[in-house]
Amino acid sequence: MVTAGSIKRRKSASASSFDHDRACHPLRSVSDELNEGDEATVPRSLPNPTRNLDGLLGPHLLAKLILFRLLNASLVHTFFQPDEYFQSQELAHSIVFGQGYRTWEWFHRDSGFPFRFPALPKWSGGDGISNSLRAISDGPIRSVFHPLVISPVYLLIKLLGLEDYPGILILAPRLQQAIFAAIGDYYTFKLANRIGGRRVAYCSLILSTTSMYSLYTSTRTFSNSLEASITSVALYHWPFVSLTEDVSVQGESGKQHPRAEKVVHRDRFRSELTISLSLAALACLLRPTNSILWIFLSLKLISGIFIARGGEGTPLAVVPRASRFTYLSLIMWIILKVALVALAICFGVDTIFNSDLERIGRDFSFEHLSPTFTPLSFFKRNVVSSLSLFYGQNPWHWYLSQGIPVICFTHLPHVLMGWYGSVRLRSFKGHRSDKEQDVRESITTLGALSQVCLWNVAVFSLLGHKEFRFLQPLISSFWIFGGLQLADALPLSTSATVNSTAEGKGKGNQGGTEGGSFGGRRSSRNERQDGFLKVFGSLPKSRKLLILLNLPPSIYLLLFHCRGQERISTLLGEMARETGGGVKSIGFLTPCHSTPWMSGIHWSQGETTTATAFTTPSSSPSNSSTCQPGHSMENASGDWGRLWFLTCHPPGSFAGGNDGKEYMDESDHFYSDPFEFISKRLPPIVDPSFPVSPPPRMMLNTPFEDGKRTGSGLEMEMDWRHTWPSHLVVFENLLSLVRSSTDVGADRGGVGVERTTMGDLLSRKGYRVKVRLWNSLFHEDPRRAGRIVLLEWDGGEGGSVSSQNPSSPLPPS
Repeated sequence: MVTAGSIKRRKSASASSFDHDRACHPLRSVSDELNEGDEATVPRSLPNPTRNLDGLLGPHLLAKLILFRLLNASLVHTFFQPDEYFQSQELAHSIVFGQGYRTWEWFHRDSGFPFRFPALPKWSGGDGISNSLRAISDGPIRSVFHPLVISPVYLLIKLLGLEDYPGILILAPRLQQAIFAAIGDYYTFKLANRIGGRRVAYCSLILSTTSMYSLYTSTRTFSNSLEASITSVALYHWPFVSLTEDVSVQGESGKQHPRAEKVVHRDRFRSELTISLSLAALACLLRPTNSILWIFLSLKLISGIFIARGGEGTPLAVVPRASRFTYLSLIMWIILKVALVALAICFGVDTIFNSDLERIGRDFSFEHLSPTFTPLSFFKRNVVSSLSLFYGQNPWHWYLSQGIPVICFTHLPHVLMGWYGSVRLRSFKGHRSDKEQDVRESITTLGALSQVCLWNVAVFSLLGHKEFRFLQPLISSFWIFGGLQLADALPLSTSATVNSTAEGKGKGNQGGTEGGSFGGRRSSRNERQDGFLKVFGSLPKSRKLLILLNLPPSIYLLLFHCRGQERISTLLGEMARETGGGVKSIGFLTPCHSTPWMSGIHWSQGETTTATAFTTPSSSPSNSSTCQPGHSMENASGDWGRLWFLTCHPPGSFAGGNDGKEYMDESDHFYSDPFEFISKRLPPIVDPSFPVSPPPRMMLNTPFEDGKRTGSGLEMEMDWRHTWPSHLVVFENLLSLVRSSTDVGADRGGVGVERTTMGDLLSRKGYRVKVRLWNSLFHEDPRRAGRIVLLEWDGGEGGSVSSQNPSSPLPPS
């Protein structure tokens, strides 16, 4: 375990004992691998632009990490969570191709979502300001920045004419994210190298590249994945300890004073802090919750000006008393400047995206603008209104009992022990030499990382809705903690081997090293490339086993688990684009967002592209194909149209303190009684012309008094109606559902019980099994159990669709 005592350094009388001491602990290079000469006095708290990674090691390592993550992305053939598509790829597909489903997160709260854009606020008049503020706070909670990052990839595909290539629209954004993930790995390596040297850096890289969770999620197009990569780079540039330079205090004898003060180097400090905060601001635009991390680090940096501790009350980086408020104003100015610029860009870009640009182009007016400030909307709707609880509520200890253990998996022992050791490293007792100063700076960096991780986990634990992905910005710190502990298991000879043969820096090396090395010769190109394998090969067998145990579940998760949920979309797209494919419309009787949508299907006829008069049908299912003038059907899919699925819009508002528990979305209504849902929400027979499904009609089931909602709670139902499609997608589990009904059999002289499966019912409607796709060995959601089944209407009647043969029915299961 990493302890203060194990890091304690004392000058050795002989070079051999000194070399042995620096190989005994993973933090050895913090003090021992400094270059001799002028740069020996430059601490590692901030990156030194003159000290790059050894020769070609930096570019080579980054290139290899990019190749590794590209391979990682190409092996991802499974579905994890809907946000991978519906919070990124769908909107990017809509921007480039004009088709894509927008969830409730991209609409104003009072827009009658999801049916029309919001009524634009009045910017003049007595209530103009209040209307504008209300419109801003009730606006979309997702910024368009992440879809805009993916849009160039789709635009390139469109220009090259590759959009019809199977799966390319899902794979290409992942390949782009793979590059970002590799950059995150690279800067995790660099930060670990600054803290503990090459052994710790390579051990951290081993954990990062073999982690089951990282292999499974880092190349997926979650905003959290990009957020994590940006956070890794920002942490590398963050001034955990102010960059300092020696001030030679000359005595009467002309010799340098042994207790020379160090003062902040303002230009370097300003540059690195600005870079870090700019990257942090970008991460916050992607995920507003990322600000929790940077608020803590900023407060810690500011307090460090006045309370800078080294060992026994010895300042670690002494700021002259007269300069403290000068540097405080410098820090505050940089924070304020970056924040204001980022928020202004966020407001401008999202407002333009959500405004009616066509009307503005014809007749410019502020009334045509739809002011959008997503961070405020996110905070109000997800945190204050607790709308996120609709998608799940977890106990306070969830991150401790499930989140961190699942993310770390078999790396958990290394991470926890390294994390615990880093928390305890708060002081250093020893001689005030330059080498010991560097050790203290590494201790300070580790302490800050450990504290900010504790802070983030504590704050996220206070929120009701929790997900594994919310901790992704902390993963790079986890691997550094684990790398510290894992490096302790290396034999002493590994230090010299890695430094002298893998990243050695001799006198002839012009590039220099970050963290340096104590090898006397310059390593060859081949030797510089195998430091990773040398470190891994030197680990004890038990540690190797723990690491390699990540690979079997990773292969299963990447290639097999929920494979059918992703494959079905690309398969439907291929069938729909084929001439004579027979696809007229598609319906999904599955839990909402169970598959990729237009970003996977990419069917130009899938959305109605011309305005068509529709409204909700009459209440009788038999008349469900008749419509009256009403809603516009422009670019319709998802809720209605040729492509539809069971939706799960959250409750639009809460009344009387209602927390939404009484609310049931369309998916809930369906699975509460699928047979009743079909009998009431779909026609009794299939129309062979397969008309598009009309939009639903909102119905508020609670009474109204004086225009206000009353009652103990609000139950909202949208009066969903669908038409039968030419193709249906279901999970196999649905087909085996049984409904028993009492049958008064007069001709048989008694009362009997008729048992009907959903497969029987759909077969009587004329549907047959077209394709069965293997999905998973198990699923945490029983509604998604079994294979994915594609049903095709052929107009016939007969046996059950629970067929093992796609071309013919079999008896019911």
